[in-house]
Amino acid sequence: MRNTYCATPSNMGIGINLMGDMDKNHMHDAILEILGTVGVKFESNDALEILAGHGVKVCKDSKVARFPGYIVEDAIAAAPGHFYLYGKSPEYDRLLGDGRVNWIPFGCGIKTKDLETGEIRNTTKQDIADNARITEALPEYDVCMQTVVAQDVPSHVEELHSFTAHAYNTNKNVTVGPMGKRSAETLVKIAAT
Repeated sequence: MRNTYCATPSNMGIGINLMGDMDKNHMHDAILEILGTVGVKFESNDALEILAGHGVKVCKDSKVARFPGYIVEDAIAAAPGHFYLYGKSPEYDRLLGDGRVNWIPFGCGIKTKDLETGEIRNTTKQDIADNARITEALPEYDVCMQTVVAQDVPSHVEELHSFTAHAYNTNKNVTVGPMGKRSAETLVKIAAT
């Protein structure tokens, strides 16, 4: 099994360090500044209400939340150093964090080259299913993530179609971003079946 030593951070093999500690600290400080001044736009009024209840500065008109640095720092300190994604079977369980690198395909392409005709065309739900099967077959990928957008389904429920296309075509963990509370609840129901 690939992840036999997944719980142990390792420096074995060839590595590359693109950023020193000072660079990381500067980036962290810049991110805190952006979160505190520019903020993040949230479409969900429920999310804005929850954030405001925890001390985040919320502008209801613009739907922008500005995070004071201490709130971000407290959240980072409270977050676990690692956690598991549990797969459909134990062989697909993956540890995230603690310096461990996991590999995942990603994207959200809107065009693809049709393998049968050579035509450049809009991506479909079937393309998502096909890509999930490719990810399933490649042991180098730890988790399956959406690589294209299904443009043959209604956009307001695309993430539901994406998740089902993935879930029915791979046993690996699947990541998808729900577009709100109702969508998240529906995704949980789909995952439980």
